[in-house]
Amino acid sequence: MRTHLTCSRDLFFAFVTFVFALSRGNLRCFPNCGGKHMRHVLRIVTLILGISTAAFCQAPSAASASSNSKSGFTPANLDRSVDPCVDFYQFACGTWRKNNPIPSDQPAWESFTEVYVRNQQILRDILEKQAVENPKRSVVERQIGDFYYACMDEKTINSKGIQALKPELDRTAAIQNRDQISI
Repeated sequence: MRTHLTCSRDLFFAFVTFVFALSRGNLRCFPNCGGKHMRHVLRIVTLILGISTAAFCQAPSAASASSNSKSGFTPANLDRSVDPCVDFYQFACGTWRKNNPIPSDQPAWESFTEVYVRNQQILRDILEKQAVENPKRSVVERQIGDFYYACMDEKTINSKGIQALKPELDRTAAIQNRDQISI
């Protein structure tokens, strides 16, 4: 999301570039017009830039601000009891590591893993929402939901048992020597 400052700065530089080009005579309204219409062109461009600022450089909404609340550097994660000149890693990550122990089902845990797990949960919630029968779903939403449900239909998958794997298991069981293994 762009901020007011970024948009204003970009538009300011675009405006200054345009005015500089006009003053250097690089832009002409029509051949042989002598620049008498440039004042009108400059007013129109200024108006367009003003409208662009209002339309494209708006403050972030509360929803987008809250969705970004868990991103970025958090000073609370610093372990200020450690001298950064002695152990910078412990200084930078100590409090976060203390507050975020490695879960028992994970081999390691870091902030990127935390973000990955959170994103996976968001995606799962979206898929499960689309898998619920709803007449208001679009065709694409219905297809996504049906596809997800087909993969997650554990009852049907379990009822088939090893039927789908049986041909491969039989082929593997029939192997007598290395020459029969194709890679």
